[in-house]
Formats: sequence, C-alpha cells, structure tokens
Amino acid sequence: MKVNLQMGAKTFACLVFENIFRSGRNTMDYAYGVNVDSIEMYNDFTSDIILEPYEAEKLHRKLEDLVPRVTVGLRTQMKKQMKEIKLQLGEAI
Repeated sequence: MKVNLQMGAKTFACLVFENIFRSGRNTMDYAYGVNVDSIEMYNDFTSDIILEPYEAEKLHRKLEDLVPRVTVGLRTQMKKQMKEIKLQLGEAI
C-alpha cells in the first residue's frame, strides 16, 4: 500500500526548507528524514508525493511539529495533509 498526497506549493516549499525530505543515503537521513518514492512537480508548483506507509507516519509527525510554528493559512493546509494521511492509513496513527 502506498500513500498518495497532493500538496500545495506553500506546504511543499515549507517541508523542503525545513529539510524534511532526505535522500536516505545514510543512517541519519533514514532515521530523521522522510524518504519519498516519487515527487511529481507541476507548472503551478503543486506536487504529488508517493510514500510508503511508515514514511507517511514520519511525515505526519513532522507536520505535527511544524503546525504551531507556521502562519494560519499554511497551518490549515498542513492540517488537511495530516487528515489525508490519517484517512489513507486507516486512522492507524
């Protein structure tokens, strides 16, 4: 089972600037970063991200940490992503 997320430009940019996504080439990247199967970027800067379930859980935790620190509009987008992750994982989080 894979988790498919459609992210807005601001949410994706925030995750990139926070260094959430990692290459997974060493133990630290694997442990602390979110490794994605694929990212597709579109002309309007939105993106589709495909994750393994355990990586989606890590992304959910990272979003929980980021939500209190961002502006209200971005917070709303991140909370929607968190709900989508929960929905696709079957409320396992």
